[in-house]
Amino acid sequence: LGYEVVGEAENGMELVELCRTTKPDLVITDVMMPEMTGIEAAAEISKTQSIPIIVLSSHERPAVDNNAEKVMRDCVVDYLRKPVSSSELQASITKACNAL
Repeated sequence: LGYEVVGEAENGMELVELCRTTKPDLVITDVMMPEMTGIEAAAEISKTQSIPIIVLSSHERPAVDNNAEKVMRDCVVDYLRKPVSSSELQASITKACNAL
């Protein structure tokens, strides 16, 4: 879609560290990741940075506990169900950029 990807993480811990070192404008993450879920990583990232986050999943929006629900409400600007089309992703990125 013409955006610059500043990094890729293989697990939630790497995602948190990558955000700390690269300070991206936007994070797109999967829910299910090794070591730390995308929701847990979003919570960690939001403790120190204000970065809009788009979450992708192959499942419907999960039932979550109160802490995860707060993260979803406060940090996650969109939740997309896979497969995601280019137009869906572009609309979500636009939404995230407007949230800045």
